[in-house]
Amino acid sequence: WDIYKNFNESEQGFRKAIAADPKNGYAYFRLGTLYINAKKNYDEAEKLYQKALELEPNNSQVVNAMGTIFQEGRRDYPNAESMYRKAMQLDPFSALPVSNLGTLAQVVKKDYIEAEKLYRRAMEIEPQLVEPVYSLATLYHNVKKNYPVAESLYRKAIDLDPQDASALSGLANLYKEAKRDYPEAEKLYRKGMEVDPFSPYPLNGLGNLYKDIKHDYAKAEEFFLKAMQVNPYFAPAYTNLGVLAQLSKHDAVGAEKLFRQAMEIDPYSASPVFNLAVLYQNQKKDYPEAEKLYRKAIDLEPSLAYPLTGFAEFYSEAKANPAEAEKNYQQALEKFPDDIAVYMGYATFNRKVKKDFTNAEKLLRKAMEVSPRDPRPVNELGNL
Repeated sequence: WDIYKNFNESEQGFRKAIAADPKNGYAYFRLGTLYINAKKNYDEAEKLYQKALELEPNNSQVVNAMGTIFQEGRRDYPNAESMYRKAMQLDPFSALPVSNLGTLAQVVKKDYIEAEKLYRRAMEIEPQLVEPVYSLATLYHNVKKNYPVAESLYRKAIDLDPQDASALSGLANLYKEAKRDYPEAEKLYRKGMEVDPFSPYPLNGLGNLYKDIKHDYAKAEEFFLKAMQVNPYFAPAYTNLGVLAQLSKHDAVGAEKLFRQAMEIDPYSASPVFNLAVLYQNQKKDYPEAEKLYRKAIDLEPSLAYPLTGFAEFYSEAKANPAEAEKNYQQALEKFPDDIAVYMGYATFNRKVKKDFTNAEKLLRKAMEVSPRDPRPVNELGNL
């Protein structure tokens, strides 16, 4: 990452190479990549990649890079897919466009079976490439909830590239969420910041750690703003700042603006939509709009439990419809039998709404089995 840390020096070097040989397509390609990785300047990078393509129209690396412009900078997923497939045709032995197609299948199409196939195919083509290993780890972590396999894949990615901040942050997220080992999580986030100061992932992860665990909102805001600074296209930082605006400042207007910015940057993410639904429910008391947003969040991320449990809470609290709420909780239990939040939410519903303390206890004990390190079920049992 030294080339990106010393941006001015690197830029001058590439521009000198172009001046010495204006037909040096590789120099244009490397300069475009520099603008993305160091500045997140997709406009300038696109111009440079286009110039590289004029000089080398059959260069699969440049075609693949144009795919990332469409995917990350333009959110033009059909054109991104077209570029990745063209890169695969130009070089069938290049694993990166295959891995990138896997990411599109996972994040945009929600086709998790196809995503895993593509990641594993990329790993077969190029076993030393870190990207498909990391992406497969996120699939097992966030979608399949298979934490042992996810941890193994994160560690494999880190072994392949000890300076991969995304893999370090993914492992840190796993330690925070599944293992409740917050000191180790913070250690991994800070390692990610150290090895790659241009990555938003460890900054965002540290922000969440300070927001959710340490409740130091000022420090959390500092990390989220830094994540936005290094990557203005990083939607989770906007969403998290919106949550902070509600928690620490009671600023519903500012929160809504941030959630909508996140939705514009990443229209396939459920998180800002869900948080906006909560805002419309609790602050604006606009229940029809809240319901619409909850349903949209569920459609966007059918592999996640929290939109469904949030929708169940909405029916219980806002619409006073316990039958519909229970229906959603039971649906969540069927789809996510290993998610502690589902058991916790359903137990609270049984205790507060149905006054069914026996079933509430049963659900809390199941939550303890699912996540033995989490203290919340034990604390809730004390409330019974």
